[in-house]
Amino acid sequence: MLTLLSSLFFVLGFPSHPSRSSSAQWLQIDPRRHTATLMVIAHFNDMNNGYNLNGGYNGNMTINIPESTRVTVTFINNAPHQFHSLALIGPHGLSATRPILAGASISAPLQGIIGPHSYAVFTFMTPNRPRHYRLACLRPGHLGYGMYLDLNVTPSNQ
Repeated sequence: MLTLLSSLFFVLGFPSHPSRSSSAQWLQIDPRRHTATLMVIAHFNDMNNGYNLNGGYNGNMTINIPESTRVTVTFINNAPHQFHSLALIGPHGLSATRPILAGASISAPLQGIIGPHSYAVFTFMTPNRPRHYRLACLRPGHLGYGMYLDLNVTPSNQ
């Protein structure tokens, strides 16, 4: 399945240098059902020496998801030799050690147990009010290398 997903992204021709807000290529939202699916790929390209998520790093990519939405995240580690993790964290600091919401991470995010060319899926509910978060790799040092994206919980009427 991982090979199929990876091949699909390259066949569809996603850009290697994402724009500041490129949610559409990674995110699908069903507003009637209050659900969303999000794909996040670690080491999508060689930007930031591979310490990137969907090609973004240091918060230079923003994903917007409405409040009170059930989000299913597929996290793919495309790195050739590095383990990674993914967790939803607060908006500040580079020393997060756990997700900010229950269930909003892979299992054992500090250990970064998703090996090269592997994937994990997790689901969480966005809060019922707008707020700024980050999606980040919590493997020691990786957050400091800039391996995070911004995630904004937006009003559901937007």
